[in-house]
Amino acid sequence: MKFSVETWAPEYGIGLDPEQMEESTGDVNVGIEVDADDWIPQQPESPELADSVLFVDGVRRIDARIWISDGELVHAGVCASVAAGAVKCDQREAHVVDVEVKRGVFASPSEAASRSTQVTAPTNSSRAQATHPPTSTTAFTSR
Repeated sequence: MKFSVETWAPEYGIGLDPEQMEESTGDVNVGIEVDADDWIPQQPESPELADSVLFVDGVRRIDARIWISDGELVHAGVCASVAAGAVKCDQREAHVVDVEVKRGVFASPSEAASRSTQVTAPTNSSRAQATHPPTSTTAFTSR
């Protein structure tokens, strides 16, 4: 199995002609809850403050687009990262409660892959191992 990295930077989107993209024809109704001309900020009903607030946020990113070759068959895939974390804030301080980062290679299963294929690649803080079984998508697990 051969892995090739697409040279087009993923942050620029996919490498295709913009004329192939269709313009959206969806209608947007901004006056569902209140007429757009009557909109004003709303005050909360209770002035009571919470003892603490938990902020949870995450991100997903395509790090690279790849091509996986199995002899004459070629499959598209992506190297991707996902991360999520939580910060707890009370009236005196804020601290990180949890953070999780996962990286992976994702592609459709290959008919030519009759055995599991393992790839080891460096990550920022550790090494990761990808396993590509013949009946599922490829996925990295951080170690």
